[in-house]
Amino acid sequence: MKALIAVMPKRTVLDPQGEAVKEAIHHLGFEAVKDARVGKFIELKVEGMGEAEARRRLEVICHELLSNPVIEEYSLLFDRGADGKAASPKAGAGRGAKGAKARAAAKAARKSAKSKPKGRRARR
Repeated sequence: MKALIAVMPKRTVLDPQGEAVKEAIHHLGFEAVKDARVGKFIELKVEGMGEAEARRRLEVICHELLSNPVIEEYSLLFDRGADGKAASPKAGAGRGAKGAKARAAAKAARKSAKSKPKGRRARR
């Protein structure tokens, strides 16, 4: 199964990268975009344990390694793959509406990742 993790800045934290993306989109003539937040998306392949155990362990990993709980929130979803069952969402450090937004961002990131070419550019 795959664990899908979306990490986003909290709404109360300034997001200069998101603001730059929004302004660039406006510069391209798409004024309908009123807000943009930029985060990160992590996909992990998990084998050899059930979803409950994987969720328990990944919640710790998300909280302690993949996100900064002071300024970020994360959502954790599982995609069981070929069996056709839907992913089971569970947000961490931002449950409720904020977690729902992070889950929606994870879903959008999965869709866009499928359409983008493979390969990455070095950032540093």
